Amino acid sequence: MLSEFVLKQKDIIKNITFGFLPKSVLVPLCQEKDVFCESLVQPGVRVSEGQVIAECNAVENPDGAKIHSPIPGIVQGIRKCTYPNGKCGDALQISLSGKFSHIGKIPHEFSWEEWGATSLLNRLNAHGVINTFSMREGQSLAANIRALKNSSRPRIFIRLYDEDLSCQTDSVLAFAEFDKIIVAADILHEMLSPCEIVFAYAKSHLEVVKRLSEFKSSLENGERKKIRDADEIQFVAMNERKFPCGTKYDIASRYKKNMRLSESAREICDTSLFVDSQTLMSLHDAVVHNIPATRVNVNVSGDCLKSSAVLKLCVGTSFKELAQEMGLATENIGKIIVNGYANGFSVPSLETPVTKYVKSVAFISKRDIADYSEAYCIGCGRCRDACPAQIYPDLLFRHLLDGVKVPDDFVRSCALCTECGLCNSVCPTKLPLFQSVKILKEKQNEQKIL
Repeated sequence: MLSEFVLKQKDIIKNITFGFLPKSVLVPLCQEKDVFCESLVQPGVRVSEGQVIAECNAVENPDGAKIHSPIPGIVQGIRKCTYPNGKCGDALQISLSGKFSHIGKIPHEFSWEEWGATSLLNRLNAHGVINTFSMREGQSLAANIRALKNSSRPRIFIRLYDEDLSCQTDSVLAFAEFDKIIVAADILHEMLSPCEIVFAYAKSHLEVVKRLSEFKSSLENGERKKIRDADEIQFVAMNERKFPCGTKYDIASRYKKNMRLSESAREICDTSLFVDSQTLMSLHDAVVHNIPATRVNVNVSGDCLKSSAVLKLCVGTSFKELAQEMGLATENIGKIIVNGYANGFSVPSLETPVTKYVKSVAFISKRDIADYSEAYCIGCGRCRDACPAQIYPDLLFRHLLDGVKVPDDFVRSCALCTECGLCNSVCPTKLPLFQSVKILKEKQNEQKIL
């Protein structure tokens, strides 16, 4: 069982191991932000591993990521389920049966260098690659890239550490799969050239710092074949102990300071592509090995476990089956936290499946659950003191939910939110402050579009 592997990992995660093969999977038909796919298969039909089983409307979302079957098997039908982000929706249930196309086989390497930007972009779309830079919800990587195609000189920011320190997945991948990440950076450069590539790394991750130093030397010596042709390559050291430090705004602010630019950090965010280690691994699998995005790297941890481990899991694997494989008694699990303690999600159901945007799953025992009952705002001001954007989350919360009238400038200030989630973490009454600010922010963006 995987529980034996977890014990061997002890307190330091150095590598990734393949997880187990689930008896059945429940594949959500919504794997990216606000994009719902339609099933292409009927109950009783046999599907192969990697077969396209759902896609979105090509007219409404031409770059929407397709959804593939993570295992060979028989389609049982469509079920309602809770997604890892707390939303509910449809999912395709598939029971394991038949031969595998990719798992357990040595992957073939394809020569992608002469394909051209359009062919590479189409492959990302066809293989369902999404950008998981934001831990709350993924977006089609092809759509992100196409949005910058008309930019004269876009920037690509590659984050080699985790937005939430409790996650660890991106940090582990940056060390264990460094060479593949560099190849993926080559591919991104090919699609957006001419461009500038910026590697953002955590100063305390000495193994990654060492690999970056070696990579920088190879650039200076002219040993690189592709990425050395980029107009410019920059390296930005981030202090990951100072939270938040992993959002677009945080990285853009540090980059702006290092480069002494006149552009604002928000202007840099709006005209750049931000990706993480997980996204680049999916890109590498899709382009180099012709493998669809059907597996994700997930850090499994929590006080229910002796230690943690990063496992490569099939999309659609239920948290219940994962817990059982890890040797956990499900009746002792009090809470499941997805994508980090600071700004992740609390999932109420063990039947929730793994999706493409899941990076970490923490199983918390019942004895260690604090009282998180919601109460009224007590006006302590902690959220205002903690907010790096210096907005008033409590006031915006009361404006949205209680109809408290505030000046228009206060309402518009929600656009400054960096989505770090600090306001929620310091609120003594556990109010959904971040969620409220985000709703106002989205409403304001919709009004601008209209």
